[in-house]
Amino acid sequence: MSVTLVRYWGSYFKTLRQAHEFARVFAAAAARGWWTHLVCCRPPDDPGWLQPLEQVGTRIEYLPRPKRNFDAGVALRAFELCRRLGGHVFHCDNMHTSPLIGATLAGVPVRLWSKRAMQPVFEEGRPPTLRDRVAISVRASCALATQVLAVSPAVRDELVALGIAPEKFTVLPNPAPELPAIDRRAARASLGYPDGELLVATVGHAVPVKGWDLLLRAFQQLAGDVPAARLLLVGSTSAPQEQACFDELQRMIAQFGLAGRVQFAGHVPNVFVPLAAADVFVLPSRSEGYCNALLEALRVGLPCVAARVGAAPDFIRHGENGLLVEREDVSGLAAALRAACGDGALRHRLAAAARDARLVWSLDEYAEGLVDLYASLLNAKPHAAVRST
Repeated sequence: MSVTLVRYWGSYFKTLRQAHEFARVFAAAAARGWWTHLVCCRPPDDPGWLQPLEQVGTRIEYLPRPKRNFDAGVALRAFELCRRLGGHVFHCDNMHTSPLIGATLAGVPVRLWSKRAMQPVFEEGRPPTLRDRVAISVRASCALATQVLAVSPAVRDELVALGIAPEKFTVLPNPAPELPAIDRRAARASLGYPDGELLVATVGHAVPVKGWDLLLRAFQQLAGDVPAARLLLVGSTSAPQEQACFDELQRMIAQFGLAGRVQFAGHVPNVFVPLAAADVFVLPSRSEGYCNALLEALRVGLPCVAARVGAAPDFIRHGENGLLVEREDVSGLAAALRAACGDGALRHRLAAAARDARLVWSLDEYAEGLVDLYASLLNAKPHAAVRST
């Protein structure tokens, strides 16, 4: 019997690196003789980025993204796809309720949902409403899924607090990124930073949850004490949902007199270039489901300052391999940045500990572990339709 795996991603490839990471998981499944399919919302800008997936035999399916939590059209298309493919394992990434409805109605025996973000009430730092407590879509997805893969203990614990059974969850952190070889001096030169400047960098995009406004307020407190300090904000600022936040950030820079000391890099295809150029990394987010950028910075060996969100408390041992602050604590963030920027010995010690720490699985270990989980869940279920080879 051949197993059919359908990974419902619902997004599209923005970099070749993303395609390579998906291909490693599908390669682990293909090595067991499984058929693999990836659902995207549209082709990538560069069709060549699909080559790693094609090389491991993955077929790409294109379906429109859900427009709302309960989208009947998406549910129907997911149902038709699963019936056509004879799916055995259906795995949703973040976009969840409607595709899971379709897979359930199609009789797919193993259905997974990767929960990668905290609930909006936490992200926005407000009291929960009745709608937040009811959380119909989240509860429906948890009921429909055979297993929910929480990207961090914080994500799992938030859902358990809603009353969802703990045994429904497996905590599966994202894998460690593979590090390209990048010359620090060349990276700094490409971004316009001479050796004498001390570069603080963050990675995210211009939306309130990423806390760039908090970082600007903290950097204003730091700037007078450390004249060499510069701030680089890496990530998109031009999408429609980012424009209001970006305009406010620019207003703050002018108000604080930070022009010339703060730079927006925009979307960067290879985030390891600004990380290689940086002296200190900072994660000022109000909320994170995980902390991919923080993990990448730690892997590079940067001294890191991070808010206690997502997996940051799991990655960082305060004072050993990084510094933790409470979320939305501008004064605490400024003090931690002042300590990291003002003490070269501290930066060196934190960087060495960050570089040596084994925090999560490698990409190959992650791929094998995920496919092992698929197989164990499938072995506990009666098989659906079998596809002949």
